[in-house]
Amino acid sequence: MLSIRSQLGYAQSKVAAILGIADKSYKNYEPEKRELPLSIAVKFCEEFNKNLIWLVYGNSLPDNEQSARLARETSQAVFEPADANDKSSSSAEIQKFTQYIFEQSLSKGTSPQSCSFQPLDKANNLMKYLKDPTRRSINSPTLCA
Repeated sequence: MLSIRSQLGYAQSKVAAILGIADKSYKNYEPEKRELPLSIAVKFCEEFNKNLIWLVYGNSLPDNEQSARLARETSQAVFEPADANDKSSSSAEIQKFTQYIFEQSLSKGTSPQSCSFQPLDKANNLMKYLKDPTRRSINSPTLCA
């Protein structure tokens, strides 16, 4: 809340007025001295065009343009090296690998192109890992920078 208010150059009292709450209440919500009621959180997100997930968890979601770019780059990161290797993979393997690259790019904020097949043994190890039905997400091999 503070970051949005600061970006806009608003005083706490102005944000409180926009939200229809007392200044004192807002002053306790912003530094998280008091728990923010859901109704106020929703109103904040609506008024300032923010996502509730961002407000609650601090995770930003990509917009449509970013999502389209990320999907395109993910498919390039998966298929260009696969074509170069001339190794056929099943549809399920490709889906798992694509999902992995997409999730890694989102969570790390990196380009899918940073997830590469170089060195090739890293990619092969990852594919084996993704095929293993007993795998756990902890200790997963890292392919992305």
